[in-house]
Amino acid sequence: MDKKLTLILSVYDEDNIEKIKSFYGEAAGRSWQIEIDPSIIGGFIIIDKDMMFDYSVKGQLEQFRRALLQELSVAGAKQ
Repeated sequence: MDKKLTLILSVYDEDNIEKIKSFYGEAAGRSWQIEIDPSIIGGFIIIDKDMMFDYSVKGQLEQFRRALLQELSVAGAKQ
């Protein structure tokens, strides 16, 4: 089993890192790799093996963009 979790943040903030680690309870006995990526704008991303939990502003904006494009394409198809 891969024991490493990756945490990606927009800025380094020790308090937030500790809160995220304690919230993500499955992490007991596992190591963390911390990465800083300003392009996520805010929030954080956790990568656990092949799963990604994206709580970033960039991720939320991308979801909104996809939903909007889907709505526009459905509305255009109805015309």
